[in-house]
Amino acid sequence: MRAQPGSPSLRALIYIDEALGFLPPVAEPPSKATLIRLLKQARAYGLGVLLTTQNPVDLDYKALGNAGTWFVGKLQTEQDKARLLDGLEGADASLKRGEVDRLISALDKRVFLLHNVHAARQQVFYTRWAMAYLKGPITRTQVPALNALVGATLGPAVQAGPGEPGEGEPLATKPAAPEGIREYFTPANMNPEEALAAAGRQAVGARAEGVAYRAGVLAQAEVRYTDRKSGLDHRQRIACLAEEPDRTGTIRWEDWLREPLEARGLDPEPAREARFWPLHAPFSDGKAMRALEKEFADYIYREGGLRLWSNPKLKLVADPGMTKETFLERCAEAARQAADDEIESLREKYEKKVDRLRDRLAKEQRELEEDQAELSGRKLEEVVTHAENLLSIFGVTGRRRRVSTSLTKRRMTSRAKADVEESLEVIQELQEELQEIEAELQEEIEEIEDRLEAVAETVEEKVVSPYKKDIRIELFGIAWIPHWRIVSGQETFEVPAYRSGGG
Repeated sequence: MRAQPGSPSLRALIYIDEALGFLPPVAEPPSKATLIRLLKQARAYGLGVLLTTQNPVDLDYKALGNAGTWFVGKLQTEQDKARLLDGLEGADASLKRGEVDRLISALDKRVFLLHNVHAARQQVFYTRWAMAYLKGPITRTQVPALNALVGATLGPAVQAGPGEPGEGEPLATKPAAPEGIREYFTPANMNPEEALAAAGRQAVGARAEGVAYRAGVLAQAEVRYTDRKSGLDHRQRIACLAEEPDRTGTIRWEDWLREPLEARGLDPEPAREARFWPLHAPFSDGKAMRALEKEFADYIYREGGLRLWSNPKLKLVADPGMTKETFLERCAEAARQAADDEIESLREKYEKKVDRLRDRLAKEQRELEEDQAELSGRKLEEVVTHAENLLSIFGVTGRRRRVSTSLTKRRMTSRAKADVEESLEVIQELQEELQEIEAELQEEIEEIEDRLEAVAETVEEKVVSPYKKDIRIELFGIAWIPHWRIVSGQETFEVPAYRSGGG
């Protein structure tokens, strides 16, 4: 940088995603002084520095004070917000702390506060929706594939470390492992032709020159998962075979999960006339290996939860290993049973209403029959009375009848007719009420069936985390992994001879 002339425009940009540990407020890692110098001076040379962190308290205040442009997202703690406001005040004495405090507190997801020392005031802006297919950290064995994407090759100045391809030759004797660290020999379960095919290598006229072992980390634990609410008591094994661990002693265990194995599936001793690559860190450090064993148990405790499908509304939890489709079928069956029980209770409730209406209907029908019989009798009496009155008028009967008698009979007939009509109206009303109740019952039955059908499809993942006391390490130590040494013309290379079951 200092060999370049000054520049008013940006020439290059240094970008550090997650600056935790590079600029701590107290410690003095080698990166700290360099980055603070860059933050103070690099802009004059056209070099920009972009640092990101989730917690402002991870950064030294001198670094915060030299940042000219800030993009502030949602902060989770008051401590982070206070450190950020202190840094902003250090960079801009005219800052209105209370106003900025309120703006930061109101930020939502994907909303940021922009503070620029060249602008008069802060600005809130929304980020656009974006997607990036980022794999994340990669292992050393994935670097060649990454280089192949862009046609990159290693230059002559690039040298491999101890025990890596490209440096020296493997040893004829097995190097000694640190005291107290167990060793395992994975079997050569692929012949050279299978190993070449599995590695995607083609070598015409190639021949195998024997086996060379490389060190890896084998870790396997038996884990017990318990959950009182669901009655779960399940044991399973979690195994990892890290073939290319980081030299710093860091292993991303999730990248090396494999099928559990039995101790009898390992070789008791190495293959005859085998060679061995030297042990490098962390294999050569007993303390580092014991720390890895503890980290493996911690990884299971943090990330090794048993994932089960569950339906909280039906209070169902899938058995370990049950697929989502099978669990959905189980939920559908439970929902049908619940619907049948609920519909049965509903029918019993409506049955009481229907029975009361049917009793009233039967009573009204009996009264109708009585009213109809009375009406028929009244009509007959009215006809007879009219006939007698007519005969008496013409002197046929010899008796004089009064007209009032006929009128009385007429009134009685009309009253009987009214009683019949009233009974018919009541019967019709009761029948309509019965039909309405039956329709209401059918509607509620359909609502129950639809609701429980939807409930049966409402499933989610339930994670049952183990207790630390329920994690038992079965296997842990150095795993010697065999590789076929292949000679093809003037080239000698190695391909793994052990097929490891993927997790």
